[in-house]
Amino acid sequence: MEAITGAGLSEGLVRVIARREAAPPRVEIGVLDNGPGVEDELAARLFDPLATSKQDGLGLGLSISASIVEAHGGRVWLHSGDAGRTEFRFSLPLDQPQV
Repeated sequence: MEAITGAGLSEGLVRVIARREAAPPRVEIGVLDNGPGVEDELAARLFDPLATSKQDGLGLGLSISASIVEAHGGRVWLHSGDAGRTEFRFSLPLDQPQV
């Protein structure tokens, strides 16, 4: 939302998509927007601590998010950094650990 607002887009759009994948069993969530995109230089280090494109950003949000997802056996990635069709995805396993 901040990227869309910062780019001055009056017709900003954010969409969330969820789907169940069979092999391996997991849920995959996609978050898409029509904002300014992610530059290639930033995309290479996007999930590293202190990586940010915001003037006042700390660069911790995606790093912390990735740590949480990974702690639950999942992964998070930038699926598309293209302007107008940026998409982040994360997946989490559906298998329950055997106790």
